[in-house]
Amino acid sequence: MKKRRIYNQLFRGKVGQDKAVVLITKCCIGIFYESRLKLFSLKKDNCVIRDCTKFDFDKIYEVINDAATAYRGVIPGDCWKEPYMPSSELRHEISAGVQFFGEEHKGNLIGVMGKQFKGNVILLRHAYVKTAWHHQGVGSKLLCHLLASAEYPVLIGTWAAAHWAVRFYEKHGFTVLTGARKDDLLKKYWSISARQTETSIVLADPNWISANLSPQKA
Repeated sequence: MKKRRIYNQLFRGKVGQDKAVVLITKCCIGIFYESRLKLFSLKKDNCVIRDCTKFDFDKIYEVINDAATAYRGVIPGDCWKEPYMPSSELRHEISAGVQFFGEEHKGNLIGVMGKQFKGNVILLRHAYVKTAWHHQGVGSKLLCHLLASAEYPVLIGTWAAAHWAVRFYEKHGFTVLTGARKDDLLKKYWSISARQTETSIVLADPNWISANLSPQKA
């Protein structure tokens, strides 16, 4: 129905062709991730995705620091600390606008993902799945949940050395941005050190790519 409205607006001259292409792309992407989310939901019993509340703070902390052990020995040594995310840092992230949601299995939080609105984009922040639940579709389900309802293009920042994370996001349609474009985005939307900027990359979803790297804007 949404696509039909966009086509009608295009034919009536209410929107330009370039804008119509972007709107239709966003619509199709949303439908795609919504269908994938339904597929993942069929594969898991006793699991539910829900928004996290202040009462989940300790559970979020536990999931993040359990999953982040995968970074030990992979990311630069001067960027690793233990715990990887202290409770004070987690509180700061939440107060800065990071909204967490997660997948729960029989009352236990097994994966979390945060989203942060930054003007005309959504930043995907702090996506982690408990080690015992790796390779069981939890991360994919959480990502599809976010993308199916995303109102704006989505950007992700992650360690360049975390090749498994990069492959995961590429599998879900994200494009790696490097060089000056990556540096500009990290400086614009993230508050991180120069060292972390140097050793990180940015990935963009198809909505961001179509809006910013179209032939007309290349």
